[in-house]
Amino acid sequence: MTIKTHIAYKILSKLSVLCLLPMRKTISIVILAVFVVGIFFVSEYRETRSPVYVAARYGVDMTEEQSKGASMVMKTLFSVDTYHPWLVDLPDTSIKVPLTQLHGFGKNGIASGKYEDGPERGSVSMVYPEIFALKLGDPAQEMYFTAPYFVSNQGSGVFWYLGLFRYDNRFKSVSQIDWIYLGDRITWHAILSDKLGTNWLRLQFHGLTMPITKRLQKIPANELPEP
Repeated sequence: MTIKTHIAYKILSKLSVLCLLPMRKTISIVILAVFVVGIFFVSEYRETRSPVYVAARYGVDMTEEQSKGASMVMKTLFSVDTYHPWLVDLPDTSIKVPLTQLHGFGKNGIASGKYEDGPERGSVSMVYPEIFALKLGDPAQEMYFTAPYFVSNQGSGVFWYLGLFRYDNRFKSVSQIDWIYLGDRITWHAILSDKLGTNWLRLQFHGLTMPITKRLQKIPANELPEP
């Protein structure tokens, strides 16, 4: 229970003494109390409908400016007005990074967010033009997709990953299911469908010394992890 909700219940509990007051004063006090309690609950509802509140549930601190940026990312990429930020896993940690900024246009578009992990500071950048929808689940309720992203910090490395995500049509939210490591300082090319009508994928990118091709086997629908 939040502080505001606790105060509201306190106000309601005090109304039991009104039976000792004249009727006219009792009605006035009841109206005032209902008005005050209403303000508290409306304020509480609005706070829970913000990216700041949702991110806090995952242990992520966001400023109001970052909150507005997170809403803009979802609006731009998925054409939805939502209070759910897109949280991306920072691999090999429990940290989730909200995407709060957009950079570039067209095929060079990037959605990024900053993070702190103790003394380490860095950023996560999603290559959103490479979002690749998978033929999984019920399209009326959800969309499974993959997208490449990279992590950079104070060091010289730029570490690339391929993430598996689920977009929920009902809640207008994106959750990350898994990720795989691709390489350090690679040059990304494309995600291609390996076979028509299946979820076999072929990733094309270049490493530091040689071209690399990775194939991802399709995930049977009955083996999908719970969102």
